[in-house]
Amino acid sequence: MDLSRQRELARQLADLRREGRQQSGLDERLVPPDADTAYQVAQMVEEELGWDVVGWKIAGMKSGLQRQLRISARSMGGCSRP
Repeated sequence: MDLSRQRELARQLADLRREGRQQSGLDERLVPPDADTAYQVAQMVEEELGWDVVGWKIAGMKSGLQRQLRISARSMGGCSRP
């Protein structure tokens, strides 16, 4: 996934967040190919929003939940506020 598509996805996700909207599905060309790319996009979303990170979250600590979420490791991210 090239940088321009990562930025396009980050802008789309930031717009949804700002407007309090949800979206079902994603254009296949904008689906991150791996976790590293997804985390890069998440960082870009934080930059797009310009919101302060006020905490951190970790999900999927147990293997059963990881299977349900279809992830191979725990998931981490910042919690922001406008």
